[in-house]
Parts: sequence; C-alpha cells; structure tokens
Amino acid sequence: SSVTLNSLVTLTATVTPSSGSGTPTGSVQFFDGATSLGSRLMSGGTASYSTFSLLLGLHSLTAVYLGDSIYYGSTSSASSVTVLPLAPTITFSVPNHTYGDSPFSVSAASNSFGAFTYSVVSGPATISGPTVTLTGTGTVVLQASQVAAGNYAAGTQTATFTVAGTAPTITFTIPNHNYGDAPFTVSATSNSPGAISYSVASGPATISGSAVTLTGIGAVFLEASQAASGNYAAATKLAGFSVAAIAPTITFSVP
Repeated sequence: SSVTLNSLVTLTATVTPSSGSGTPTGSVQFFDGATSLGSRLMSGGTASYSTFSLLLGLHSLTAVYLGDSIYYGSTSSASSVTVLPLAPTITFSVPNHTYGDSPFSVSAASNSFGAFTYSVVSGPATISGPTVTLTGTGTVVLQASQVAAGNYAAGTQTATFTVAGTAPTITFTIPNHNYGDAPFTVSATSNSPGAISYSVASGPATISGSAVTLTGIGAVFLEASQAASGNYAAATKLAGFSVAAIAPTITFSVP
C-alpha cells in the first residue's frame, strides 16, 4: 500500500491462539524494519499503533507479540508501506495580452523549492526559458513543470491567457461638399487586410456600398467598419464633413 508523507498510518495487530479459544493478553511491539516504533497493550486480542512520522520511501512493518503467562510470543509477517512525497502547490497565472506586445517573462510560485521549466502546450506563442514571444492571436496555454525536491514530488500547472488582435490604423477622411453635388464614393485605408464596410452615423446622406448620396445640408458623419483579419482586431473609424447649401441663381433685370 502507499500513503502520502505526513499522513496518519495505523498499524493493527490481532493475536489469536494457534489452538483453543482463549484470548492472548500482554503487549505488541511494532517495528519499521529493525527500528522499534513503540508498543501497545492488547485489548480483546488486538493492539493498534498510529504514527505520522514515517519517512519517504519503502517501509517493512512488523508486529511482535511479546507473549503472556499462557501464550508464547510470535512475530507477524511483514507488511510493506510506501510513503510518497507531497504534491507541491503551484500557482501559475498569465494576464491577457495583445498581439504586438513585447516578449515578456512568466513566473510560477510553489511551496516546493524545486526548479521550474516552462513550455507552450498550445496556442500562438514560443517560449525560451521564462520568456514568451507572441506569434499570433488566440488562446495560449503554458505549462510550468517543477522537479521533485526534498519532501515534494514533481508537479505541473498550466496557465491560459488570450492574445487579442492588434487595433488596425484606419485612415478615413472626406472633403466638404455642397448640396446638389453628384453621388460620390468614399474609401478608407488601413494596415489590416480586413474588409471595410460603410454606413451613415448621422446627417443628411445615404450610402450604398461606398457611394454616398447627399439628401440635405448640415454635418454628416460616416463610419468605416473593418472586420477582424489575421492578427488584427475589428475596428471602426468616423469621418465627418459638412454639406453647404447651394448658392441660389438670382435673375435680376431692369427694363
């Protein structure tokens, strides 16, 4: 059997006569190999010994009945118990990032003093030592692996974080117009390849695709909306312009 270090181990010896129906009395001494753990008086033919002090490794445990005025002493067969190291408590977390962030270091903490190594389980990142380099957008899972040390076993812990797309740089401007101008097209530019669509945010205009039709005078705001693409996030950009009234044509004559 096996137990974890510092766990309570209870040894129980039951002594029965080889013949007859009597109940042996006296004491039982418990041993870990050749080392005496302690002795206990029997009650009803049974004695128990409990301990938290078994060290790491394999233990061969025996019980020696010391005999009484009626029964001779005897020794039990050995029972093997393996004491296993403690599992370390590892804390490992990484905040979310944006693609384009500089390489950064990660660090796990533990109640064990074993050395840590780090690896990428999945996602758009590479790691060298504790230094992480982002290679794209999405979900990244890192693993901290700690070697066994002292009374602690080896252990691992994962940390999950997301890498958001970089905000694109959108340029979108429109010159002022006069009411009555012919429909015209607009175009935004960006460092992202994502598709761009256009809409009227406010003002006297309509838009179809990229073609704008003026419907009155005043301030117009159009919005260019770009879809996420590659390592770039979705984004929007407003462009404002004014629509001036048409100069009237005045006819003035004197006979």
